Amino acid sequence: MSIIFHSLFLSIGVFARMVLPSLGIYLASMVVWFLAGMITAGLSGYVSESVTAAFVTLVGIRAALAMKGDHRPREFRILAFNSLTYGVFLVGAKAVMILIANLLAVLLTDWNFGEAVSFHSITNAEERLQALFVLHAVAAKVIIALALIVALSVTMAVPMAAAAQSASYGAPSRPFFWGFGRSFLPLFLIFAVSYLFQLYFELFGYLFAVMPTLVISIVSMAGSEEFPSIPLDVIGYGVLAFIGHLWLQSWIWSASALAFLKYEEKAKAAKSKHASSHATTTKDLRAMRKAREQGGGHRPDDE
Repeated sequence: MSIIFHSLFLSIGVFARMVLPSLGIYLASMVVWFLAGMITAGLSGYVSESVTAAFVTLVGIRAALAMKGDHRPREFRILAFNSLTYGVFLVGAKAVMILIANLLAVLLTDWNFGEAVSFHSITNAEERLQALFVLHAVAAKVIIALALIVALSVTMAVPMAAAAQSASYGAPSRPFFWGFGRSFLPLFLIFAVSYLFQLYFELFGYLFAVMPTLVISIVSMAGSEEFPSIPLDVIGYGVLAFIGHLWLQSWIWSASALAFLKYEEKAKAAKSKHASSHATTTKDLRAMRKAREQGGGHRPDDE
């Protein structure tokens, strides 16, 4: 559980390092994905958000690793490739999670409603029961989908941290799922809390910062001389919400980096122990062979 407390302190420094890079990445991604959409006839839009999020995540984890002493220079080609592969994988995996959530929500709603109404008899049920069935199913789907997506992100936290480290000159390259599911419980608590508050802060930021700015821009482009009166403190609240959103992401990046370092240390210790045991066994065998040679093939068992 030390990951929870250590990641909170580490997230402050990671947040400070990621303010400008995050803004720059999202602005650059708008141009990149616009061009990619033109080339792919819009097909790139299915993965653009996930790949961009993966890229920001890898950069954020690298910032956390740098604060823990890994200052190797970044290799952009590997960073971009890892962002693409993990981003595409997460798109497919989240689609599967949502499908599972839909099935579980219907089964749970069927079980709760019993004989009153089921998925098979909903068209013949009363309108009131139909509405209750739909509301129950939607609520169950949201809760189950959120839990499954959080669990997916948690199980991939250490593998993505390994991918972030591998995008450095001289860093080792590890398998795609290296460290899958490690430090699950503390990471699940961190990710669940962070995701819930991220939804709130993101909605708050769009309502109080993006929407007013968009309205002012539209009015200005329309050539109107009368601008809507929007207090600056309202936009300020929205900006603060986005700042809180970035800090919550920094908390996740920090926790992922710490979980990776913890597992890497255990893996190195296990490898070192295995190598030491193997070396000892080899040394003993050599000693036995040498003793036999000196004794002319005479074995103690023969006495």
